[in-house]
Amino acid sequence: MKRSRHPLMLKTFSSIVIALLIAFNAYSQASFLPGYVLTNNNDTLKGYVDFRNNDKNSKICSFKAGESSQIITFSPGEIKEYRFNDGKYFVSKEVKNKELFFLEYMVNGITDLYYYWNNGPHYLIEKNNGEIYELTNEEKLVVIDGKEHLHKTNYYTGLLKVIFQDCPQVFPIIEKTHLENQSLINVTRKYHEYVCDDDKCIIYENKLPFLRIKVAPVISAENTFFSTSNNEKFPDKYEPSLSPSAGLVLKFTFPRWNDKFALLFGNEFGMNKFKKHDELLILNTPAVRDASIDATRLQTTLAIKYIIPRGKWNPTFQIGYSNNLFLKWDAKSHAEATYNGRTSVYDYTEGPFTDNLKGVSAGAGFEFRMKGQKTGFIDLLFKHNSGRYAAKGQSYLIYTDNILLSIGLSGGIYF
Repeated sequence: MKRSRHPLMLKTFSSIVIALLIAFNAYSQASFLPGYVLTNNNDTLKGYVDFRNNDKNSKICSFKAGESSQIITFSPGEIKEYRFNDGKYFVSKEVKNKELFFLEYMVNGITDLYYYWNNGPHYLIEKNNGEIYELTNEEKLVVIDGKEHLHKTNYYTGLLKVIFQDCPQVFPIIEKTHLENQSLINVTRKYHEYVCDDDKCIIYENKLPFLRIKVAPVISAENTFFSTSNNEKFPDKYEPSLSPSAGLVLKFTFPRWNDKFALLFGNEFGMNKFKKHDELLILNTPAVRDASIDATRLQTTLAIKYIIPRGKWNPTFQIGYSNNLFLKWDAKSHAEATYNGRTSVYDYTEGPFTDNLKGVSAGAGFEFRMKGQKTGFIDLLFKHNSGRYAAKGQSYLIYTDNILLSIGLSGGIYF
């Protein structure tokens, strides 16, 4: 049974992953942002409101007066509304089947537009007389030429024409309207602008982009450990080496969905220098060997990062895929074996090293705000990469495992 060349490092990696999962679970339970709640007695309580996904935002409101205060959880009906400062706005309302939800208030005008989530998205429109209608686009099974097809009814477009019947100017817009936030906000606003000259239509939904991309130059310094499975020409384990690298990383966030998650894609060019001096037996003769490896690599990382908003300094956790493509292997092995006064020299420059090592990375760090729109970051990362070199034997392939472990710091500035 083969054993890992670095059992302590592997245990450390496992511990880091477990710690990341525990911390991620703890932190992901809540993300409090400045906001307020309005009680049923019309008292405004300012503090921090938990910003969660659409489903949770529609069903509960977790509030605390201060960052270290006790959390109070409200259900729909227990408060009138809650809102994030200059952001999303939720009101408690009854929908079909007499169920209560926190509806996201998207448009306040002659007609009001709401959104909530319950086993899927729901859109409601309220006329100024208080009547509420749900906009739907159900699928029906129809038979055409003896074949069954699912057909979308587009019921919501007909309903919008009925609700906005006093303004036929918006009918062409309705025909192009999709059952999604921005499209419905647009047609509701247009209707208000046509029929009302006095009051301004208020859009509560943040105009957030679907995708935001930032780029950062990054530098890293890693303590790396390299080993191979047993082979005759080169050592199987090398001394640790400090390896620098530099490159670029792209950060993709999705503000409309959840800006606490980010997708990272990075490339860094790095150098590795490994050495090993050891004593061994060559043909049962004691020998002394000096080996060295100079390598240049392109390291590619694809990771998911979770950011916990805490103010200026925001803790982060990440886990992802790591790939090392070695562009150059400059390997040398020089051994001398002496027996009965006679010295034999063994020199090798071709080693059992593969050009591609794949694996995983995990780590934690901080992002911090800087002047302007810049954001700095620093991460402590652990990476485990492995690959297999195949050499032809007489009648079979001989495999040599390559393992590259690293732990180090990485930092940069997003622009």
